[in-house]
Amino acid sequence: MAASSPIVTFFTTCDATYFPGLVALLNSLRLMGHSDELVVADCGLFGWQRDLLERYCTIFDLPDLLVSNPTQLKAFPSLVDRPGVSVLIDCDIIVCRSLSEIIRQAGCGQICAYPDPEQDRWFAEWTDIFGLHLPLRRQPYVCSGLVAFARYSWPKLLGHWWELCGRIGTEPTYKEGVSNTPTSQSDQDALNALLMSECPATAIALQPPGEQIMRWEFRSLQIIDAGTLRCHSALGEPRILHACLGRKPWLRHGVRRNAYFELLRRLISAPDIALKVPKERLPLWLRPGSAAEFTCSVLSVANMFNPDDGILPAPALAAARGFKRRMRAVRGEGSVSSRAMRSWVAGRGSRE
Repeated sequence: MAASSPIVTFFTTCDATYFPGLVALLNSLRLMGHSDELVVADCGLFGWQRDLLERYCTIFDLPDLLVSNPTQLKAFPSLVDRPGVSVLIDCDIIVCRSLSEIIRQAGCGQICAYPDPEQDRWFAEWTDIFGLHLPLRRQPYVCSGLVAFARYSWPKLLGHWWELCGRIGTEPTYKEGVSNTPTSQSDQDALNALLMSECPATAIALQPPGEQIMRWEFRSLQIIDAGTLRCHSALGEPRILHACLGRKPWLRHGVRRNAYFELLRRLISAPDIALKVPKERLPLWLRPGSAAEFTCSVLSVANMFNPDDGILPAPALAAARGFKRRMRAVRGEGSVSSRAMRSWVAGRGSRE
């Protein structure tokens, strides 16, 4: 079975705040030739967002679970009956090269993922927290932003991952402000605990690190061809751009003029995309036009000290942020951009 072309299904989770990222993900998949089904777990989408998505995605209504961190729901495909290869992908990712090679490896029985920047992350406490049955071994810690495998090769993997994520319900994650505890990385810690114990090391196919460009690397990324989403970094042409960390680039406090943001806007407003969002449903900085361009430039300068972009060393960042807070106190809040975002969330955000 693995020798033939398997059915491929993409899975992601999304709430109302992450909707622009999901639109960019969907449209980038389509531009890369991936017309396969995309199943979206609704973690709090607005009614109008669901209405737009339903023509292009399968919306999955999650069970009524109380979790503080939606990433704990990453393994929800265990509740969805789909054969073939499952590709779990974060909705803050833009796909800028075909995923066909990763899908091929997954179809041949490998569990495909990219190494995490914190490759040596490992906790002995995982054994007790997750109730592991086999000893933990040390191996490269992977990023759960994109994980691909065949269900016919690993029929129990999703169920085990879902179960382990459920054990984090009473444990703190980064959403609660912790940074280096055994469960601070939520679903990612659960996945790695599983891969380091109950899956053989030979099953994991680590993808080339340079193919995944992280948030703090966007500033050095160059666009080769915006039409085809081709980019170039010091390590070559990436396959995915991952806008990880807290202040997402489509939100007011995350806007920065870089390659990711330009491709994000292209994937939301260009005429050749599959899913088109009505202009009035977008915040000003994601719309086409001169007013949007001006707003993007203003916000990019205002957010130049964003720690997620990795521009400044820690001491300089602390001083710059202190100065920025003092300036805000002097002039007061309430810019045009902040009012535009409040209008988008409050005015447009009511469920229909």
